[in-house]
Amino acid sequence: MRRFVHIVFAALVLGGVLYLRATQAHWLALLPAGILSEETTQAVATGIDVLSWVCGIFLANGLIGALFWDGIVRHALGRPTPGLLRQLSEVAVMFAGAMFIARTVFHEDMVAFVTAFGAVGVAVGFGFRGLVEDIVTGLAINLDPPFQIGDWILIYDNEAGKQTGQVVEIHWRSTHLRNDDNNYLIIPNREIGNSTIVNYWRNDRANRFEIPVVIDYAVATDEAKRILLAATAAATSNAGFVQSAPPQVIVSGLGENGVEYLVRYWVRPWESISPSAAADLVQSSIMRHLRLADIAPAYRKLTSFQERKPEGLQVGTETRLAASMRKVLHLVDILTPLNEAELAIVIEGGRQHLWQAGEILMQQGDHGESMFIVLQGLLEIWRTQQNGDSSLIAKIEPGHCFGEMSLLTGEVRSATVRATTEVFTLEITRPVLEQLLSGRPELGVRISEIVAERQLSLEQARLGHEEALAARTQRGLAAQLYDRMRQFIGLS
Repeated sequence: MRRFVHIVFAALVLGGVLYLRATQAHWLALLPAGILSEETTQAVATGIDVLSWVCGIFLANGLIGALFWDGIVRHALGRPTPGLLRQLSEVAVMFAGAMFIARTVFHEDMVAFVTAFGAVGVAVGFGFRGLVEDIVTGLAINLDPPFQIGDWILIYDNEAGKQTGQVVEIHWRSTHLRNDDNNYLIIPNREIGNSTIVNYWRNDRANRFEIPVVIDYAVATDEAKRILLAATAAATSNAGFVQSAPPQVIVSGLGENGVEYLVRYWVRPWESISPSAAADLVQSSIMRHLRLADIAPAYRKLTSFQERKPEGLQVGTETRLAASMRKVLHLVDILTPLNEAELAIVIEGGRQHLWQAGEILMQQGDHGESMFIVLQGLLEIWRTQQNGDSSLIAKIEPGHCFGEMSLLTGEVRSATVRATTEVFTLEITRPVLEQLLSGRPELGVRISEIVAERQLSLEQARLGHEEALAARTQRGLAAQLYDRMRQFIGLS
């Protein structure tokens, strides 16, 4: 509407000036004789001619902007026309109009005019090379845009380093960005022209990111990959990660300090999560999984082997695995009442299993008399409803257990558990539980209380029970669980 008003106003002014030009002889004749000299009359006529051309130039720019840039070009591009192209178009029309004014009104030689203008342009160009380079690069950015306003981009320059931000404005001389810290960055266009540009929001906005991790040679490659992949898969279940593109872990090199791994994952950055926040989630998950496995990222060190290297590595692996098991078992709530000797019984009597990704560890409705503790890897719990629909309930990471009700009371499996990645578990069977309870029968009471507390906490979170009601029913549920455990195990 505003542009339309400008066009109408320019057309009316042009019409008025043309009418004044056409009737100038008539209204000049109305003036008293001798009041205007011949030179003044000629100057008035020249001024009217110049004014008519100026009005025509403004009207032409308005029509070109409305019909060409806002009409044809915008429809072809599918987005608003860059302001720099509009401004260059307006300058070109003004320059052409100035040439016509010089030729038709002042009867100047066009060749001399263009030559003089070119000489001035060359002098200005040498004096303002940076400015000219900014403008030329800005024009190139608009003609062949590597990014648009609203895109998130990374500008990498060998000297200035990396600048990441969202494109806010594109001007003649500079491009304006706003970064994650809400800082406003003004970058000269010539620097952008000499830099590598990464446009995170081009196409479907899905981008792959990588995090390097170095792990000691003493850790088996399969184990390291299993831990890193499970940790990354656990982190990428959060919003903002591309769920259709599973994470990957590859060996990228054999370094001085250990095996170099690349952890790869996909994110649609800045839609619901920034790359820095996504990297924080992934790296935090990796560190937690590595600590549970009693593994630390490799660092520069000097190692002295007193035995042959393979045997030394094997001994180190077994020692680390035992320490890792104890660390994980201490995190399992149902095992917190156990002392170190009883934990040793669990480790020695437990069955170690390595499951491949996609394998079913337990099926809903099956009978079982054991529980599993996750040592490494990531699992999914699925539950099938009465109508046959299956839904994902939760994911299980190291330090958690599942199947405890089947071990304690002989209940059928209440859900299906499937390995998301390779999974390393410790299975606790009924004979191990009987050995523990025979040595210390009061363990059964404490374990029943812990299981009852966990079940009621889940129920309270789901149904919103009052704390007082939950506290009253917890004792009753624990007593029921203990009675069922005594009958199942055969305790007196």
